[in-house]
Amino acid sequence: MYNIGDLFVLIRGAGRPGTDHFWQARGVSEPDQRQALVALAGARTEEESLLAAQQATTLQEGIFCRLGGLEARSEVQAISARLLALRTLLGKHEDVDIVWMVERAPRLLTADLAPMAQQLLNLRMSMAKSERGIVKLIERSPSLLLQKPQAHSPEESDQDREAALRFGLMSDAEADWQHRYRQLDKYCRQHGDSHIGFRDGDERHWGDLSRWAAKQRAAWKSRSLQPHRELKLVELEFEFDEEEARWLRWYSELVKLYSAQGPGFAIPLARSSDLYLDHWCSVQRISRRSGVISQRHYALLEQIAFDWSGADALS
Repeated sequence: MYNIGDLFVLIRGAGRPGTDHFWQARGVSEPDQRQALVALAGARTEEESLLAAQQATTLQEGIFCRLGGLEARSEVQAISARLLALRTLLGKHEDVDIVWMVERAPRLLTADLAPMAQQLLNLRMSMAKSERGIVKLIERSPSLLLQKPQAHSPEESDQDREAALRFGLMSDAEADWQHRYRQLDKYCRQHGDSHIGFRDGDERHWGDLSRWAAKQRAAWKSRSLQPHRELKLVELEFEFDEEEARWLRWYSELVKLYSAQGPGFAIPLARSSDLYLDHWCSVQRISRRSGVISQRHYALLEQIAFDWSGADALS
């Protein structure tokens, strides 16, 4: 079975010059065979899908036997069919990037279409926006289609609800806010900090919480975050500045490493995140040498006896 990300490479590039390089790298040497696969994944209408499927079936022995047999072809066809169904569901707006939506919300490939259609209807009926405005909102926050319908809280204004929807949240009324706050507390106990949204897996495992945190940061930046909410977030040492939160996420990882192995311990580079951490450390050394590191960052690194003379992968 193919990696979903690989198939997206094929689907997103369908019809563009050089697309068949995807299949050429996977052992399909004949240009007509590669183009048949490109056409199959890129079909936008039922007629195109049928024609492309017939062409790919004709070339099946030469292509799919090497690439996993019928299972490979079925997977490409299934994704093409779902993308076509999603485009139909949203009204076939030409400037809506369905693949980009699915990349950020992969469950759109497998979730039942009926609840999504009902959710879309609910949004249309409850919002004073044009059809196009609602579709573009969903494009920005595709997870909205996957959420359960939720009654509009009387305490939440239409403006506040629309602000929540822009971040992929059905509501940020007080009850919902308190629920997310408890989730953030759980995240803190699991990871040792509240820097949600900047770790591998945050969007996959804590998607709603990541979007909620982004909304709190945006509200704080625009000075519209309610004072009692800001105080509660401060209790969990929530960082409101996005760039600072990103920095502290890596600092937190380094603190854990030093706590377990001792200051200056060489990063093992056993995982991809280890490589990122090693590069982050290099950036701190370069920032210090260049005189651009902030006093706060320098002080925090000094507190853990950061090795300023360590090997610098980026120099």
